[in-house]
Amino acid sequence: MNAEEFKRQLLINGADFGRWPAGQRWAAEQLLQHNPELQVLVAAEQRFETALHALPGAPPPPAHFTADILAVSRQQGVPKPETIAMLIGRLFADFHLPAPGFAMALVLLMGMFIGFSLSPPTADSVPVNNSLQASLDYQGEIL
Repeated sequence: MNAEEFKRQLLINGADFGRWPAGQRWAAEQLLQHNPELQVLVAAEQRFETALHALPGAPPPPAHFTADILAVSRQQGVPKPETIAMLIGRLFADFHLPAPGFAMALVLLMGMFIGFSLSPPTADSVPVNNSLQASLDYQGEIL
């Protein structure tokens, strides 16, 4: 165990080594004996945990708390599920695209989808221009 791992485990498990995983407990205690910086961190963590435990707990909720929540939820009722059309309408409500702009954007997206879904051309699928090849070859050498 190194110092960084010790600090991480200290944040996760606290200053009480009894709460640490059994496999890391011995290594942490050995590292702590030889590292004064880590001893300061453990002391600070112990002070923090003591202060945290000294804080008063939250007061219990009133007896009618659950009944009040259920009453409000019954008054509001079950929300009506949205359809796809309602969801798309809500998404584009702030854009206010005119019909031609919307159609152009849709055509652009469809073109991109089709373009990306096609496979790229390979060397076998591209025909060789023989006249160009012949003009580049001069007595068997490529110019």
